[in-house]
Amino acid sequence: MIDLKLYTSKTGLKACLMLDDGKIIDSDLSNEDLQMVIKYLKNILLNLPKFKGGIFEVGGKTYIVFRIENGFVISPTQSENVGSIYYNAERVLEEIEK
Repeated sequence: MIDLKLYTSKTGLKACLMLDDGKIIDSDLSNEDLQMVIKYLKNILLNLPKFKGGIFEVGGKTYIVFRIENGFVISPTQSENVGSIYYNAERVLEEIEK
């Protein structure tokens, strides 16, 4: 599993790590964002076994999500330039996972 602090320091994004079984193992998200992940994204992601990464709009917020090892890294973003943020976060994950 990746180092969440390293990911957040390199991307500037808050994030949480969720295992394939839906258990949150680390998070620096606000309580509101964490509840959104648990309420909506957890159920979506657990039913997409071949999911690799993507952008979700849930409850009026935008989240970028990547599959990693045996789980997911999930980050909320407020920016209109979500494509660029996704691309940069993806590059950071590739660097961290090496």
